[in-house]
Amino acid sequence: MRKIVIVSVFLLFISFKANAQWVAQTSGTNQSLNSTYFISATQGWAVGDNGTILTTANGGVTWSQQSSGTIQNLKYVCFISSNLGWAVGDGGTILETNNSGSNWNMQTSGTLNDLSYFCFISPSQGWAVGGNVILTTKNGGSTWSLQYTGTKVYLNYVNFTTATEGLVIDGEYGKTLTTTNGGNSWDVKYSSGVSTYGINSPFFISPSQGWAVANYYSNIQMSYIEAILNTSDSGNFWSEPFNYQPPGIPTFNSVYFFSPSQGWVVGSGGLILSTADSGKTWNTQSSGTNKELGSTFFTSQSEGWIVGDSGTILHTTNGGNPTGIPEIIDNIHFKIFPNPASYTVTVKSSITNPYNLQLLNLLGQVVCNPVIVTGQEFTLDVSGLPKGIYVIQLTDVQNNTAGRQKLVVQ
Repeated sequence: MRKIVIVSVFLLFISFKANAQWVAQTSGTNQSLNSTYFISATQGWAVGDNGTILTTANGGVTWSQQSSGTIQNLKYVCFISSNLGWAVGDGGTILETNNSGSNWNMQTSGTLNDLSYFCFISPSQGWAVGGNVILTTKNGGSTWSLQYTGTKVYLNYVNFTTATEGLVIDGEYGKTLTTTNGGNSWDVKYSSGVSTYGINSPFFISPSQGWAVANYYSNIQMSYIEAILNTSDSGNFWSEPFNYQPPGIPTFNSVYFFSPSQGWVVGSGGLILSTADSGKTWNTQSSGTNKELGSTFFTSQSEGWIVGDSGTILHTTNGGNPTGIPEIIDNIHFKIFPNPASYTVTVKSSITNPYNLQLLNLLGQVVCNPVIVTGQEFTLDVSGLPKGIYVIQLTDVQNNTAGRQKLVVQ
């Protein structure tokens, strides 16, 4: 079943008293950075144009350059352990390291196609894609062989869940290629509804659930517009946006989901969007830059990095959410008592229709499952919460914020 994602300039905001917490890190390069990957909250890498490879061992407090041995633009980097990783790029470039990047070794790909993505399911078995080729190796990249697709496509994503089952995405015509025999043969399908989209940066949170950003020409707008797409069946069907964006909206370059509900999209002009409800609503975050942002990676729901043009690296320790207490909105009258509370708190409102009750922390994050309240009085158990300041938020069935009040748990 398709899931429709609304993307609009009228994005849903939660109002805060402070700016979002993305902080620029010093990369030491002016080269455009295209991909970043962290094996832990401290150890990570970033790759970019002209063979640029950067690494950090302290979460990006300092970055240092590693010698790649190439001047080709590198498009993607990934590590399967703290020592073993690969990077791919233009001109069929495949680099491998088994010592955290102290040395990068050039592997023979057998193609001049620009490679954009790869995945390894073990230290020995992996696949790489780019242009119209699929490459595979069973010996860690010592040798790569070509797999036949049977079609001319522009491939920009590959993912295998087992040694036999995998999928590849065509970023130009919306095709999905699947295999059940390790890529010896591929089943080519047109993904429903997206045959005219340029699907970019597919990202799968599970074998079936995935996201992508897309750019396509709108006959209504008479211009190219952006969309965020979702699939729940491994790319056979992608959602179709029904809310077109006006001209001037920045392009979407990359999407990343840390969990099925929490994700980010980055793009041109320093654009950062975030969602905490699986894409039902998207909030803008302040990046502090107007540079093109190309890729993002999170090691937890709060700690992440974004890389982009001119050596841009941004870092957050709170999911990019604003700090400070949400501004108190009192469009309706409701009371909470006792306040402070230690065990339970009663919420009494003037709302006669069903409404949603949420409990937020000071980062604006939902800390317990929302509750649908059908009466004018509700008792909330807070005995399991850490001591501190929270915000009770009431919203109507259309998710419009009706009121917020502070709550002290002691």
